[in-house]
Amino acid sequence: MDAFNKHKGMMPWYLLRNGLENLCLTSAAFLAIKNQFIRSLATFSIASYLIGIGDRHLENFLVDTSDGEVLGIDFGIAFGSGVQLGIPELMPFRLTQQIEGVIAPHPLEGVYKQTMVHALQALRRKKSLILDTCEIFVKEPLLDWVKDAKQKQPGAKSNEPDSMAGSMLSEYEEELQELAWYPRKKVEIVRYKLSGLSPMKILERELKESKHDKRVSSPQS
Repeated sequence: MDAFNKHKGMMPWYLLRNGLENLCLTSAAFLAIKNQFIRSLATFSIASYLIGIGDRHLENFLVDTSDGEVLGIDFGIAFGSGVQLGIPELMPFRLTQQIEGVIAPHPLEGVYKQTMVHALQALRRKKSLILDTCEIFVKEPLLDWVKDAKQKQPGAKSNEPDSMAGSMLSEYEEELQELAWYPRKKVEIVRYKLSGLSPMKILERELKESKHDKRVSSPQS
Protein backbone atom coordinates (compact mmCIF):
# COMPACT_ATOMS: atom_id res chain seq x y z
CA MET A 1 0.00 0.00 0.00
CA ASP A 2 2.87 2.37 0.79
CA ALA A 3 4.42 1.67 -2.63
CA PHE A 4 1.06 2.35 -4.31
CA ASN A 5 0.61 5.66 -2.49
CA LYS A 6 4.18 6.63 -3.36
CA HIS A 7 3.62 6.10 -7.08
CA LYS A 8 0.19 7.72 -6.87
CA GLY A 9 1.77 10.81 -5.35
CA MET A 10 4.14 11.07 -8.30
CA MET A 11 1.24 11.45 -10.75
CA PRO A 12 -0.58 14.83 -10.79
CA TRP A 13 -4.31 14.34 -10.17
CA TYR A 14 -5.41 16.88 -12.80
CA LEU A 15 -4.00 15.37 -16.03
CA LEU A 16 -7.30 14.02 -17.34
CA ARG A 17 -9.12 17.14 -16.25
CA ASN A 18 -6.64 19.34 -18.15
CA GLY A 19 -7.08 17.17 -21.21
CA LEU A 20 -10.84 17.76 -21.17
CA GLU A 21 -10.38 21.47 -20.50
CA ASN A 22 -8.12 21.74 -23.56
CA LEU A 23 -11.04 20.59 -25.71
CA CYS A 24 -13.08 23.64 -24.70
CA LEU A 25 -13.05 27.30 -25.63
CA THR A 26 -15.35 28.40 -22.81
CA SER A 27 -16.13 27.46 -19.23
CA ALA A 28 -19.68 26.57 -20.26
CA ALA A 29 -18.33 24.09 -22.82
CA PHE A 30 -16.11 22.47 -20.21
CA LEU A 31 -19.02 22.08 -17.80
CA ALA A 32 -21.07 20.41 -20.55
CA ILE A 33 -18.25 18.01 -21.45
CA LYS A 34 -17.51 17.33 -17.79
CA ASN A 35 -21.15 16.50 -17.11
CA GLN A 36 -21.36 14.13 -20.07
CA PHE A 37 -18.10 12.47 -19.03
CA ILE A 38 -19.35 11.87 -15.48
CA ARG A 39 -22.79 10.59 -16.50
CA SER A 40 -21.56 8.26 -19.23
CA LEU A 41 -18.74 6.88 -17.06
CA ALA A 42 -21.16 6.24 -14.17
CA THR A 43 -23.61 4.44 -16.46
CA PHE A 44 -20.85 2.37 -18.05
CA SER A 45 -19.47 1.50 -14.59
CA ILE A 46 -22.82 0.09 -13.46
CA ALA A 47 -23.24 -1.89 -16.68
CA SER A 48 -19.68 -3.23 -16.29
CA TYR A 49 -20.45 -4.31 -12.74
CA LEU A 50 -23.61 -6.18 -13.69
CA ILE A 51 -22.03 -8.05 -16.59
CA GLY A 52 -18.70 -8.49 -14.82
CA ILE A 53 -16.56 -6.64 -17.37
CA GLY A 54 -12.87 -6.70 -16.45
CA ASP A 55 -9.53 -5.63 -17.91
CA ARG A 56 -10.48 -1.95 -17.59
CA HIS A 57 -7.06 -0.43 -18.21
CA LEU A 58 -6.76 2.99 -19.86
CA GLU A 59 -6.52 1.65 -23.41
CA ASN A 60 -9.98 0.13 -23.04
CA PHE A 61 -11.60 3.52 -22.50
CA LEU A 62 -12.27 5.98 -25.30
CA VAL A 63 -13.48 9.56 -24.90
CA ASP A 64 -15.52 11.31 -27.56
CA THR A 65 -13.73 14.64 -27.92
CA SER A 66 -16.87 16.32 -29.26
CA ASP A 67 -18.95 15.92 -26.10
CA GLY A 68 -16.88 14.06 -23.47
CA GLU A 69 -18.82 10.79 -23.60
CA VAL A 70 -16.91 7.74 -22.31
CA LEU A 71 -16.98 4.62 -24.49
CA GLY A 72 -15.81 1.21 -23.37
CA ILE A 73 -14.14 -1.26 -25.73
CA ASP A 74 -12.68 -4.80 -25.57
CA PHE A 75 -15.05 -7.03 -23.60
CA GLY A 76 -12.94 -10.18 -23.77
CA ILE A 77 -13.06 -10.52 -19.98
CA ALA A 78 -16.73 -10.59 -19.01
CA PHE A 79 -19.12 -12.28 -16.58
CA GLY A 80 -16.54 -12.15 -13.81
CA SER A 81 -13.77 -13.92 -15.74
CA GLY A 82 -11.29 -11.47 -14.20
CA VAL A 83 -11.66 -13.35 -10.91
CA GLN A 84 -10.03 -16.34 -12.62
CA LEU A 85 -6.82 -14.47 -13.45
CA GLY A 86 -3.57 -15.26 -11.64
CA ILE A 87 -4.06 -12.05 -9.66
CA PRO A 88 -7.87 -11.86 -9.41
CA GLU A 89 -9.61 -8.62 -10.33
CA LEU A 90 -11.60 -7.60 -7.27
CA MET A 91 -12.62 -4.05 -8.18
CA PRO A 92 -16.09 -3.81 -9.82
CA PHE A 93 -15.17 -0.77 -11.95
CA ARG A 94 -12.49 1.87 -12.42
CA LEU A 95 -12.48 4.92 -10.12
CA THR A 96 -9.07 6.57 -9.87
CA GLN A 97 -7.74 9.93 -8.70
CA GLN A 98 -7.77 11.09 -12.34
CA ILE A 99 -11.51 10.47 -12.55
CA GLU A 100 -12.05 12.08 -9.16
CA GLY A 101 -10.03 15.01 -10.47
CA VAL A 102 -12.55 15.52 -13.28
CA ILE A 103 -15.47 15.32 -10.85
CA ALA A 104 -13.87 17.79 -8.41
CA PRO A 105 -14.75 20.03 -6.71
CA HIS A 106 -18.09 18.23 -6.59
CA PRO A 107 -18.37 15.18 -4.28
CA LEU A 108 -18.70 11.64 -5.61
CA GLU A 109 -22.12 11.54 -3.96
CA GLY A 110 -23.34 14.18 -6.42
CA VAL A 111 -24.01 13.61 -10.13
CA TYR A 112 -21.68 10.60 -10.30
CA LYS A 113 -23.36 8.53 -7.59
CA GLN A 114 -26.87 9.73 -8.51
CA THR A 115 -26.36 8.62 -12.10
CA MET A 116 -25.11 5.22 -10.95
CA VAL A 117 -28.18 4.77 -8.77
CA HIS A 118 -30.56 5.78 -11.56
CA ALA A 119 -28.78 3.50 -14.04
CA LEU A 120 -28.94 0.54 -11.66
CA GLN A 121 -32.63 1.15 -10.98
CA ALA A 122 -33.35 1.35 -14.71
CA LEU A 123 -31.51 -1.92 -15.40
CA ARG A 124 -33.28 -3.66 -12.54
CA ARG A 125 -36.62 -2.63 -14.01
CA LYS A 126 -35.55 -4.50 -17.16
CA LYS A 127 -34.29 -7.49 -15.15
CA SER A 128 -36.26 -10.08 -17.10
CA LEU A 129 -35.10 -8.75 -20.47
CA ILE A 130 -31.45 -8.72 -19.38
CA LEU A 131 -31.58 -12.26 -17.99
CA ASP A 132 -33.38 -13.54 -21.09
CA THR A 133 -30.62 -12.03 -23.21
CA CYS A 134 -27.98 -13.68 -21.02
CA GLU A 135 -29.55 -17.07 -21.80
CA ILE A 136 -27.87 -16.81 -25.21
CA PHE A 137 -24.57 -17.48 -23.44
CA VAL A 138 -26.02 -20.68 -21.99
CA LYS A 139 -26.94 -22.06 -25.41
CA GLU A 140 -23.83 -20.65 -27.11
CA PRO A 141 -21.19 -20.38 -24.34
CA LEU A 142 -17.89 -18.61 -24.84
CA LEU A 143 -14.99 -20.90 -25.77
CA ASP A 144 -13.18 -20.02 -22.54
CA TRP A 145 -16.26 -21.11 -20.60
CA VAL A 146 -16.36 -24.46 -22.39
CA LYS A 147 -12.68 -24.98 -21.53
CA ASP A 148 -13.20 -24.06 -17.86
CA ALA A 149 -16.35 -26.17 -17.59
CA LYS A 150 -14.54 -29.25 -18.92
CA GLN A 151 -11.88 -28.82 -16.25
CA LYS A 152 -14.42 -28.41 -13.45
CA GLN A 153 -17.18 -30.68 -14.73
CA PRO A 154 -18.77 -32.50 -11.77
CA GLY A 155 -18.85 -36.20 -12.60
CA ALA A 156 -17.69 -38.05 -15.64
CA LYS A 157 -19.62 -38.32 -18.86
CA SER A 158 -21.81 -41.41 -18.95
CA ASN A 159 -20.81 -44.11 -21.42
CA GLU A 160 -24.34 -45.45 -21.68
CA PRO A 161 -26.17 -44.41 -24.85
CA ASP A 162 -29.06 -41.97 -24.57
CA SER A 163 -32.03 -43.36 -26.46
CA MET A 164 -33.23 -40.00 -27.79
CA ALA A 165 -30.41 -37.47 -27.43
CA GLY A 166 -27.88 -39.60 -29.24
CA SER A 167 -30.05 -39.78 -32.33
CA MET A 168 -31.33 -36.20 -32.38
CA LEU A 169 -28.35 -34.12 -31.27
CA SER A 170 -24.87 -33.79 -32.63
CA GLU A 171 -21.93 -34.73 -30.41
CA TYR A 172 -21.12 -31.02 -29.95
CA GLU A 173 -24.69 -30.16 -28.95
CA GLU A 174 -24.67 -32.99 -26.41
CA GLU A 175 -21.43 -31.67 -24.98
CA LEU A 176 -22.87 -28.16 -24.63
CA GLN A 177 -25.89 -29.55 -22.81
CA GLU A 178 -23.64 -31.36 -20.38
CA LEU A 179 -21.60 -28.21 -19.76
CA ALA A 180 -24.61 -25.87 -19.47
CA TRP A 181 -24.28 -25.83 -15.67
CA TYR A 182 -21.21 -23.59 -15.97
CA PRO A 183 -22.67 -20.68 -18.00
CA ARG A 184 -25.83 -20.92 -15.88
CA LYS A 185 -23.68 -20.16 -12.84
CA LYS A 186 -22.34 -17.09 -14.64
CA VAL A 187 -25.86 -15.90 -15.44
CA GLU A 188 -26.91 -16.60 -11.85
CA ILE A 189 -24.30 -14.05 -10.68
CA VAL A 190 -25.97 -11.44 -12.91
CA ARG A 191 -29.31 -12.39 -11.34
CA TYR A 192 -27.88 -11.85 -7.85
CA LYS A 193 -26.59 -8.40 -8.82
CA LEU A 194 -29.92 -7.38 -10.33
CA SER A 195 -31.69 -8.61 -7.19
CA GLY A 196 -29.57 -6.42 -4.91
CA LEU A 197 -27.51 -9.08 -3.13
CA SER A 198 -24.50 -7.66 -1.28
CA PRO A 199 -21.55 -7.18 -3.69
CA MET A 200 -19.23 -8.60 -1.02
CA LYS A 201 -21.23 -11.83 -0.80
CA ILE A 202 -21.28 -12.10 -4.59
CA LEU A 203 -17.52 -11.60 -4.80
CA GLU A 204 -16.97 -14.18 -2.07
CA ARG A 205 -19.07 -16.67 -4.03
CA GLU A 206 -17.14 -15.99 -7.24
CA LEU A 207 -13.80 -16.47 -5.48
CA LYS A 208 -14.90 -19.73 -3.88
CA GLU A 209 -15.86 -21.07 -7.30
CA SER A 210 -12.57 -19.95 -8.85
CA LYS A 211 -9.08 -21.42 -8.79
CA HIS A 212 -8.42 -19.20 -5.76
CA ASP A 213 -10.84 -21.26 -3.64
CA LYS A 214 -8.08 -22.71 -1.44
CA ARG A 215 -6.78 -19.22 -0.65
CA VAL A 216 -10.26 -18.10 0.38
CA SER A 217 -11.19 -21.14 2.47
CA SER A 218 -7.83 -21.95 4.08
CA PRO A 219 -7.09 -20.18 7.39
CA GLN A 220 -4.03 -17.99 7.29
CA SER A 221 -1.16 -19.02 9.48
